[in-house]
Amino acid sequence: MRKLLFLSLLFVGCVSVKYTYTFDHKAIDFSKGKWVLNKTFEVDKSSMMDEIAFDHFEKILGDSLFGIDEVVNTGSGIMNPSVPYKPTINELKEIQKGTGCDYLINIKGTIVRDDIGIYGTHNPISFKSRIAKVDIIIYNLNTLELISHTTETGTVERTLRKEDSITISIPSVESIKRQALLKLIKKYKRNKI
Repeated sequence: MRKLLFLSLLFVGCVSVKYTYTFDHKAIDFSKGKWVLNKTFEVDKSSMMDEIAFDHFEKILGDSLFGIDEVVNTGSGIMNPSVPYKPTINELKEIQKGTGCDYLINIKGTIVRDDIGIYGTHNPISFKSRIAKVDIIIYNLNTLELISHTTETGTVERTLRKEDSITISIPSVESIKRQALLKLIKKYKRNKI
């Protein structure tokens, strides 16, 4: 009986993530050319962003999508296998020659803020937040131009007071980044030509 009473007194709160985005709404023709997906730029590589990005862009691009490791130095030139997030014009030329691809997709995952514990009770009054952001930039390697830059930011904000004696379950920043990435790729799929 005591266990039942204890379980009924335990309250687990759940907090949802608010997502905001900037999307340039340019329709991109994904049906033409060869596309190379670079490795994701992020501090912690344990979030599976590379795998998620490849799997979901492959649904849009099919056999036209290649991972950077598949196509490095398969074109008519030699290139540095480490492709920067924002390459210069000369680096874009090198990537085009080194891969033989027409488009480059770069993805960056950033933890903006993470001052919330995963689980726990909180005593003093405090404002806590967990914010993660994903940017996708796409370059046309033939014209050497940036053709798309989109951003999705996921935010969880919570004001905690001394009298709050609830245990709160809040999504991790890694989970927020993965969802932001999926949301952006879905926007590209909806806006493709």
